[in-house]
Amino acid sequence: MIQKLITTSHKTATSILSIQIPAYEIEAQYINSTAIPRLYDTVADIRSCDEIFYGYFYEDTLAGFISFKMDEEEVDIHRLVVSPDHFHKGIATKLLLYVFDMFSPSQTYIVQTGKENTPALSLYKKHGFIKINDIILSDGVVLTSLKKNQKTSNSLTRRFICVIFYFIKPFAESKIWSGGTIFVAMLLGANLF
Repeated sequence: MIQKLITTSHKTATSILSIQIPAYEIEAQYINSTAIPRLYDTVADIRSCDEIFYGYFYEDTLAGFISFKMDEEEVDIHRLVVSPDHFHKGIATKLLLYVFDMFSPSQTYIVQTGKENTPALSLYKKHGFIKINDIILSDGVVLTSLKKNQKTSNSLTRRFICVIFYFIKPFAESKIWSGGTIFVAMLLGANLF
């Protein structure tokens, strides 16, 4: 079950940290650095945070959470954290999809993660995020910025269709499968992607 978290509550803030710190310790191993500010958050930091938090509960226990800030133009995902005890159960995906369902399909999302955090990068790319750039911090840690919006999603779909078209074109020219080619061309022409 996913529900909004009231982070001003001491108990909730403590629960968030009980997941956040072990999860970021694992990310620190991926990126080979302990210079992750979230590793050093306190209950007071969480309680005064202006991010919006939603938590995923497994058997009445907080197992993961997502936090974000938003304005008129974009949703900025600040944290997507799953307890190491609940890795590989699809919780991060459920939290992302929950946030996506809260907004218009044309909403823009941004996120940053460590360049070496391959599980996080794979998750975001799986859900339509594309890499924008890398940012090198003063301590040498490299963050990858990613973005998802209708335009980038359409662009990726269009590229995929073009690749398919490239491979079926020889069949169409030999008149073996011209109906499929016409169908793909109609989709592209109708700008459905």
